[in-house]
Amino acid sequence: MAVVVLVMSGASHCAASVVGHSLQMDEASGAVLTIREGTLLLGERAIPRIVFEASGPGIKSIAGVQTLVVPSTAAAFSVLYVNELEANETTVHIHGQTPPQNLDGVPYLSALPIRPKRSQYVAYPLVGNNLGANTGTYFAHGHFGYQHSLGLAMPVIVKGPPPAGYPLLAALDAAEDVVVFLEDVCPYFADDPSTNPTCTEPFEVYARLVDAWADEAASFNYSQCMEPATGTDVLYRYQTANSRLASDPAVVEAVPGGKLRLRFIAASGMTNYRIVLPPEVRETARAVAVDGQWILPLEPGSDGEFWLAVAQRLDVLIEAPQTPGAYPVFAQAESLEPGSLQSAITIVVGGPAHIPAPGVYSVTTSIPPGIMNFAQELRLQAYRLGGTDELPDFAQPDKLFRLELTGDNGFNSINRASYQLVPFAPLPYSANPNALVVDLGDKVCIDYVNFNADPHAMHLHMHSFMVVEIDGQPVNGAIRDTLLMARGGCHSARICFVADAPGPALLHCHMSFHLFAGMVTTVEYSSTARVAPSYTAPMGLVPRPAASTAPTSPASISRGEAAAIGLFAFLVCSILAGVCFLAARWWSRRVDSSPRWPHSSPAGSPLVAVRPLRRTGSTSSSHTSHTLTPDT
Repeated sequence: MAVVVLVMSGASHCAASVVGHSLQMDEASGAVLTIREGTLLLGERAIPRIVFEASGPGIKSIAGVQTLVVPSTAAAFSVLYVNELEANETTVHIHGQTPPQNLDGVPYLSALPIRPKRSQYVAYPLVGNNLGANTGTYFAHGHFGYQHSLGLAMPVIVKGPPPAGYPLLAALDAAEDVVVFLEDVCPYFADDPSTNPTCTEPFEVYARLVDAWADEAASFNYSQCMEPATGTDVLYRYQTANSRLASDPAVVEAVPGGKLRLRFIAASGMTNYRIVLPPEVRETARAVAVDGQWILPLEPGSDGEFWLAVAQRLDVLIEAPQTPGAYPVFAQAESLEPGSLQSAITIVVGGPAHIPAPGVYSVTTSIPPGIMNFAQELRLQAYRLGGTDELPDFAQPDKLFRLELTGDNGFNSINRASYQLVPFAPLPYSANPNALVVDLGDKVCIDYVNFNADPHAMHLHMHSFMVVEIDGQPVNGAIRDTLLMARGGCHSARICFVADAPGPALLHCHMSFHLFAGMVTTVEYSSTARVAPSYTAPMGLVPRPAASTAPTSPASISRGEAAAIGLFAFLVCSILAGVCFLAARWWSRRVDSSPRWPHSSPAGSPLVAVRPLRRTGSTSSSHTSHTLTPDT
């Protein structure tokens, strides 16, 4: 059975875009996500945000968070995106999913932005890849300008059973899902807390980073292994879990001994988190998945902690305490100083009488949370029923790339170069001159070496990768889509993946301000990639040929090809011009020999002079030009 969706959002909805737009949507997993301006209420402060207004059969409220939930029986899930922003375009990326390239939501690399008062329908196929499945914990977020930093993000859960023989199979089957959606709100420049006072001007923070880089760029030593930074250049005024402060946390009611699957999602811009579980659940708590992929069950650290980097996800299975009471779970912003911001949710056993009063939990930490490094990553191991024999052998990769993380704050940051996305880079879109070019089916490895003092959450679109080496130590590590490179000291890691998703795939640091600065490159496929299309391009997206190689732009063809095309076009135009000239001469001679209209007008009427229409002023192109305002 199908559901017919009529979208009627907003009193003054644009009739040309969505009203009366009837779509066939899966009755269990379809959703309408309307992008609009909203407000986040934190205490007594109302903070303007850009938000998803979610509706449809796939939207569920989990721990107070609107979540897109896709059932395990689905082969695909459909989303209607409706852009209700007054002046800004948008694109949306489902983080961690591996859809075909033209559904990936990167502006002008894989998708045309959705214009204001327009809509776009997308059907995402749930097709796994050579390493990972597309079930698990994910999130959707804006991928255009500052929109993610301004709040455009929401959880996505694709249900799926644990692998056969998984050690905690029965407990997972009985577990209730709990979403813990972590966000940092209202960035400011660390050296000047007066920046961005309204929480609506992240571009003011970015401008300060641009100025700081301009001061040091000329004398910057790219070959120096910088010492790990003790702080960060961008801080935030608030940390939230499920859009609430720690002083007024979201409440999850549980039965004594009940199983809970805590799905942590770091939808933050620049913040890595130390997750601290209550002492009463630590003994049996186990991490079971990272970035949507199963791992061998992992117990927490000695202080009941797990770590979670920007854009990563972590699923933790716990058993609720037997004793009635309130049990907070904290997410602390990494820091070497006490007083770091933290958010929380509260697990309540024994009924509403045990819900804590507002203000019981502090929004700041009493001790330094510490800094995220490689310690937890070294303990992670991908789960396979058949062991590592089921995984590709990456000992002899077909392609091996070395990416040095250089520069500062994202500037000149991958092998001493930057590559910015629209709207930070001007139109027309220009192809990446430093792409990592692979062949379809290649086993590809990337060596990261972090020369920079900052941490970097390196995210690969459209592929899952395996961590196979950390600081020179071989590991059978986790399968991920985002790896945190530990700060400074030339820490290194090797990731490997199978090149099974033709089309330009973005590879970038997910720290928001590093992304703005151009800490970006692409994985692109050579002309040998030839596959049959397995999907139909939905309306409104950039069509991509099955043999997509480089970004569709003038820079993606050779100079020789361009010259040949230009010469051919010139010859065709010359021939057409000659034909038109001869036809005009013939017509003028025919007109000269034909009867003329009378030169006089009817009696009493003025003579009417008939003139050809002529443009006045400047001409305009047939397309609509878009002005990118600073708050996009």
